[in-house]
Amino acid sequence: RKRILDFYHRNSMVAYCTAFAYKPLPRGILDWPEHVYTELVESPSATKVAHGEDVGQRSHSVDSLLELSPASSVEELRVGHMLQSHQTFLGMISLQYQARQDFVQLISKLESACIKFVHFSKENEVRSRVFAEKMGLEAGWNCHVSLMAVSSEPVSSANSSKEDGGRVSRSSGEEDSGDEEEEELDVHSDSRCTSSYVTENTEDSLTGVFDNRAHLPRGIENVRPHLKNVDNVPLLVNLFTDCVPEATQEMIKIMQENGEVVLVVGSSLNMENTSIFLQGDCSIAIEPMYPQLCVRRPVLVQPWAKEDLQPTQLASRALALPCPLFFQRHDNIKLIELIMESRHFILALRNSFYLMLCCSLMLVLSQLLCCLMLLPPPLAVQHELWMVSVVVPALSLSLLGNPNEARTLSMATHKNINLVNKQMVLEFLIQFICRFVPSIFVTLISFALVLNSACARPDHECSLYSSRITGAGNSSDVTAWTIKFQGGLVLAQNIFHLYLAIFMVAVSMSLVHWQDHLWQKLPFKNLVWSITAASIIVLQVLFTVFDVWARHSMYGDQMPLSEVHPSVWVLGCVWPFVAIALNELSKRREIKLALRAQKRARLDFDTKLGMNSPF
Repeated sequence: RKRILDFYHRNSMVAYCTAFAYKPLPRGILDWPEHVYTELVESPSATKVAHGEDVGQRSHSVDSLLELSPASSVEELRVGHMLQSHQTFLGMISLQYQARQDFVQLISKLESACIKFVHFSKENEVRSRVFAEKMGLEAGWNCHVSLMAVSSEPVSSANSSKEDGGRVSRSSGEEDSGDEEEEELDVHSDSRCTSSYVTENTEDSLTGVFDNRAHLPRGIENVRPHLKNVDNVPLLVNLFTDCVPEATQEMIKIMQENGEVVLVVGSSLNMENTSIFLQGDCSIAIEPMYPQLCVRRPVLVQPWAKEDLQPTQLASRALALPCPLFFQRHDNIKLIELIMESRHFILALRNSFYLMLCCSLMLVLSQLLCCLMLLPPPLAVQHELWMVSVVVPALSLSLLGNPNEARTLSMATHKNINLVNKQMVLEFLIQFICRFVPSIFVTLISFALVLNSACARPDHECSLYSSRITGAGNSSDVTAWTIKFQGGLVLAQNIFHLYLAIFMVAVSMSLVHWQDHLWQKLPFKNLVWSITAASIIVLQVLFTVFDVWARHSMYGDQMPLSEVHPSVWVLGCVWPFVAIALNELSKRREIKLALRAQKRARLDFDTKLGMNSPF
């Protein structure tokens, strides 16, 4: 009897419906209405009688106090209790919402991807924690925060079924209120997580394993002060209880203020979810399972068709307008694959823009150094347009053609904080100097050697800097490079232009797979980059030949290639391999730093320690 009572007491707090089975009555009660039933409790004097229409109002708690039926007399009640007093107890069934197995697996995969699954529950602490444990969420120390204001009254179970704020359906049962049990999924990357208030158990809470007296904030208005003055544990918990739509939206806003990226997944049939969908960084609407109100009548027998939408389906589509993605309950939602694709695309975009920025700085810095060295412009107008409009964009965008990798999903992403600190700037400068600056100096040396070869021609007896130094007051000497030495300048500019494009391709080879060395993964696996790099080199050679021929026919002066210093050709042939080796050495250091950052991010994600933690 004690074990039965313990089972009843425990499940009466978390169950949504409880049924008892007894040995059938030997005889019935005369004139007992069919729509009236008795609710048995421990004390016979507390037995209540209720009408059948009241059943729908007490689907959430077996402890609800029901009014006495005016049609029932005290004698009938006494006789009914007497008939059931000495019966044999056969069994008790407790009905609770169960987590779908695919969602349990999804949560496990999200945790391995450093994505925290956060459940916003409208129920109290006890029911929410029981269901959270079924989903595989942690329910130990620092496991949940109640968003109900301290001064507000606890929301009753019967009324809380109507306060559903932005949630994703996952239950297999129905509620008499007509709305299915729903819960919100806020997925955000790389979470790091309270208040001077103690999270006490509610009066319905269970002791023992459900006891949680961690110092966490209670009420949405106390979360920000806790984050500012105590610790960040509220950003690390997986469960928020006593949630209403306004509190849920405000908590998502707090997460975003602290750099979290929030993906909201919720029901498309709750009009209160619209504001929550708009608050999230991204949102997915799912059409939930409709409640089965009648066992003989199927729910929504009409198929989903655009030309014949039922009102409920039309409302579902309308409420899902803020969401980029909309799914039906029975659709095969591959959320993990979507996240992996998006991560891969974002990382590829960052790599692409990094190469584009460095190549643009390479062009600017090379011309600036030429001016400081008192050399003529290394690039003509057509060269600059060709590089900026064709070579740099094509080479950078080709990095987007990398195939997706499974390890992308296990990476911890950065917070969404728009902050550039000194460490980031210093790291970028070191990488740029190691990867690109040596190639700039090699191209400038080649440019200067070609100009020196032009000055050393028998018909041009002068030094490289003579026109710059001695021609300050002579206009004919100032314009000597564009008139007298036009052939040498044209050849020098085109060789500089050709080398610059070749060196950019050589440097980009190490950026194709920035997590692996060349001997671990060849860059030619990126077919888009391979075709683009080969096309750029071929087109660059054709552009150089055409530009030299066109400008020679225009100005008439031409410098033969045989008069170019041999070291220029040696640099052009040898330096691409040296540049690849330097980039691999730089990548080695970059990989070590990335692994260290990943370990630190994983440690920050896995821990929930705060100021009041037991360790």
